Amino acid sequence: GLSPGCYDTYNADIDCQWIDITDVKPGQYTLKISVNPHYQVEESDYSNNIVRCDVRYTGNYAYVSGCHMSTY
Repeated sequence: GLSPGCYDTYNADIDCQWIDITDVKPGQYTLKISVNPHYQVEESDYSNNIVRCDVRYTGNYAYVSGCHMSTY
């Protein structure tokens, strides 16, 4: 199960732990991460299943900041 404040750290070379941005042009983006988007796993609270982050991509590096929970 998941508990508040708990986390795992994985290497970037493990499948599903990275995002392919090969054809993405440099710029400002919003990354949206959804967990259980189709409500297939029963939860007591679905309001914390989406996180949005600001991403600045320079063409060489991606900088992530401003992550916050969202309801949409």
